[in-house]
Amino acid sequence: MREKTPTDLAPKQLARLRYVLLAACVLATCVLRSQPDLTRWVQLIDQRAGYPDFAGFAERHPDAFVNGAVPHLAQEIGELDALENRLLAWENLPDLEDRAVQALLSDGMHRWQVLAALADLYLPEIQPLVEAAGLPRSFAWLPAMLTGFDYAYEGPGDRAGLWALDWPSAQILLDFTQPGTDPRMYVNLCTEAAVTQLAVLAERFPAEPHRVLVAYVKGPGYARNWSGTPGEDSALDEWLTLYRVVARLWENLERDRTTVAWVEDFSTWEQVPCPGPVDRVALVEWAGLDRRAQRTYLPWWTGTEVDCEAWEAAEVRLPRDLAQQLGEVDWSAWTPHSFADYSQSSTTEHRVSSGDVLGLIARRYGVTVREIKEWNGLKTDLIQIGQTLEIRGVIDATKADPRGPTSGRYTIHTVESGQTLWSISRMYPGTTVDAILELNPSAEPLLAGATLRIPLP
Repeated sequence: MREKTPTDLAPKQLARLRYVLLAACVLATCVLRSQPDLTRWVQLIDQRAGYPDFAGFAERHPDAFVNGAVPHLAQEIGELDALENRLLAWENLPDLEDRAVQALLSDGMHRWQVLAALADLYLPEIQPLVEAAGLPRSFAWLPAMLTGFDYAYEGPGDRAGLWALDWPSAQILLDFTQPGTDPRMYVNLCTEAAVTQLAVLAERFPAEPHRVLVAYVKGPGYARNWSGTPGEDSALDEWLTLYRVVARLWENLERDRTTVAWVEDFSTWEQVPCPGPVDRVALVEWAGLDRRAQRTYLPWWTGTEVDCEAWEAAEVRLPRDLAQQLGEVDWSAWTPHSFADYSQSSTTEHRVSSGDVLGLIARRYGVTVREIKEWNGLKTDLIQIGQTLEIRGVIDATKADPRGPTSGRYTIHTVESGQTLWSISRMYPGTTVDAILELNPSAEPLLAGATLRIPLP
């Protein structure tokens, strides 16, 4: 994946990038609208805190998060950089600023502590690249403000990766020749590409870093015609106010850093060899790696089956317990026909609540919007509060160990009319009704067409 990086672009490629960024979107109507509003951004941060990598970090390092914390000013406060100076104009929107501060510091500063811990993970690598490109260091907050530091992000406008990198620019800046992968999901490649894109935009808007910021988010055409002052676009005003608040709180508030804890945490992760050309269903049903975990630890994987060449190139590393779990699986017994679909025990229901949209729900469970629509017979993206959606590929930690009581190997049985748990158990020597119920706690009442996970001896 390292054959072509932004820093190695030939002049012809840079010229093409400049054309895409500066000529292809010259009209104000070319608006990407990638910035989330405050409500969506809060949801992004809260979801990010629940993803397996961060949730595991928080569990292993509870001292990094203080219950009932209160803000304290740092002894030394950094000066405003050029971008922050330009954003001072949004200081005159106190209501928006108060809402942003409240969202970050309420509930014992929990959300701020989550964001700060994520910043400790990413900013040490991002800020040097930003400054080396001649950009103000506060540009390093763009990933936080667009994706909530989610390197596996997929969102509106076909944007993806840590920086919500747009598709046309990514096609120029990154190598998409590896089948079934999206290089935007590699943190280093996405960062290099985004910084290159910002540097090109800075050429178009010299000495106007706030316009560069808006051009990245909403397109050069919009940025060119934008007034550059508050009051023209209320949604953009809200986002720029939030951006300014986050960048300033980082400089103004005292806190303990978690960078060392992250380094210690990652040092325990283990490299895992490719299990073979297995599919997503098999990783859930056979290995206990549900779709959210797949999205977190294999974000670059966009295909149906694992490509071992891409797996080895990515040098996949997993937390020790997951690496051991995957290593215990006997993949030699697996065939492409082992699982026709996700079993009943790896299917859950999501009840739509206020603020839910399909994209947000899909990110929560690590699935795609297309899959949710297919599983629920939806023709459009419209959903209603109180509506129940079926989500597959989910492993509930409150249920039985998804790897089974002993071997971790399963087959899937589709229930036919007239069958009972006893009759099904008799079809699979070595299993019992209790063993089936242990793996399928929601099996009763037994319905024709339901799928059951059957442990193999």
